[in-house]
Amino acid sequence: MLEVLHSLANLSTPLKHGIIFLFNGAEENILQASHGFITQHPWAQQVRAFVNLEAAGVGGKEVVFQTGPENPWLVQAYVRAAVHPFASVVGQEVFQSGVIPSDTDFRIYRDFGKIPGIDLAFIENGFIYHTKYDTPERIHTDSIQRAGDNILSVLKHLVMSDELADSSAYRHGNMVFFDLLGVTVVAYPARVGTIINYMAAVATVIYLGKKSMLTSNAGCEWRGSVGALLRRQSAVVVLCAALPHSAWLVFGVRAHDDGRLSSRQQTAAHQTLQSQRSVSAVLRPVPDGSRRALRPHHVPHLGGV
Repeated sequence: MLEVLHSLANLSTPLKHGIIFLFNGAEENILQASHGFITQHPWAQQVRAFVNLEAAGVGGKEVVFQTGPENPWLVQAYVRAAVHPFASVVGQEVFQSGVIPSDTDFRIYRDFGKIPGIDLAFIENGFIYHTKYDTPERIHTDSIQRAGDNILSVLKHLVMSDELADSSAYRHGNMVFFDLLGVTVVAYPARVGTIINYMAAVATVIYLGKKSMLTSNAGCEWRGSVGALLRRQSAVVVLCAALPHSAWLVFGVRAHDDGRLSSRQQTAAHQTLQSQRSVSAVLRPVPDGSRRALRPHHVPHLGGV
């Protein structure tokens, strides 16, 4: 804050609005210092907006995790001016929901002073925050330089803006905001975000419905294809079972020189005859539901049987 003050004090261009640098303590004791300033100090009535510097960790990037209430021009000021933007509206929703058991001076200025603002905080290495390891040596100079660049740029933009002269004229409206890899910030009105959410929900329902229909149709076709394939395979199996016996019966039965079959050939011939009868019963159903006896095919005379 001292470096920012030094830079602003040495600007060649006069400022359109004044800046109050408030160095306060007693934050951990129910925020008494900020409450005392905003409720009792005579300068508090002149404040139109504030930038609150917080810490929930040691070093790293300072993130914008609260803005408002309303006053979208503050978010737009950060979007236009921040050199190294890092912001997320998700942090605002989570923090203001009360899920995180923490508090900042932002709430005091907002609730008791009715003043809009921007809340920034360091969040890296939060596990050593407020411990004996929370020492100045652990704060990297890059983090300090980054935060100084952002705060100085945003303050320059605010003190030269027309919105700060009468912020009530730009009061209404909420913003959805988030950065893209620290390069830029995307910000749009909350009503646009509501429309996008509804469109995304409808598109998701339509997509899942079509996906479900395609999956159902594919399942029916798959079951039908498998059933047809199994029927074909059954027919092939039956035919393949029949053909070897028939071929053996036609070409494989050879009588001895005396025209008689050996006992092994006789047994095989009987088995073939029984198989052909079974195959004929499967492949050639009897018409009209009648039960005519199946006539066996002609076989050579089986001597001795």
